[in-house]
Amino acid sequence: FVVIGLVLGLQKQVDNFGIYVFSGVATVQTFNGAVTKATRSLSKNSTLIRRVNVPIEALPIASVIASTVREKAALLILVIASVLYGWRPNHLIYVPYCIGGIVLLLVFASGLGMITAVAAMYVKDTQYAVQTLTMLVRWASPVIYPWMLVEKILPPWLTTVYLSNPVTVALFGVSETFWVPTVGAAAVSEKMKPLTTMTIILS
Repeated sequence: FVVIGLVLGLQKQVDNFGIYVFSGVATVQTFNGAVTKATRSLSKNSTLIRRVNVPIEALPIASVIASTVREKAALLILVIASVLYGWRPNHLIYVPYCIGGIVLLLVFASGLGMITAVAAMYVKDTQYAVQTLTMLVRWASPVIYPWMLVEKILPPWLTTVYLSNPVTVALFGVSETFWVPTVGAAAVSEKMKPLTTMTIILS
């Protein structure tokens, strides 16, 4: 918020920049934590797998769910901050967007986590590749910058690919719930049209 928003002046382009950023950070952090934990789930429980007849896919999925529950503090902070910026109970109608986004995020994280968990059983360095992936995810989604900046430098087809990233779609769902009500849907529809379109598809 300080470096990108204040020093580089991005908060002048995005109203309530603090809520916008935290919505993205909370979403991406949930995804990154879930995938990272799922990646280690099989290798850390290899002894259990050999001794107990348990569905192997249950371990990565359980890790994703456990990691997501741990992120509830970030969601609580986001709710409190949104209320301070003007979010009100009548904005509960936006909650399905957030739920849809989180469900999409969990499904994607579970699928990717199962792939990386199996890979980690054969290639120990998989966890380092996952660390690099999670670092890139922060920049491959409009977490601390508006998507319009990407549209200006990418051709239309590549912009569509960029916006089709499941993490980005989930982020839009969370932003639609907490950030949009604080700035007004009309103002957002002019500046960030895919936000509304994609979350309608998502819901």
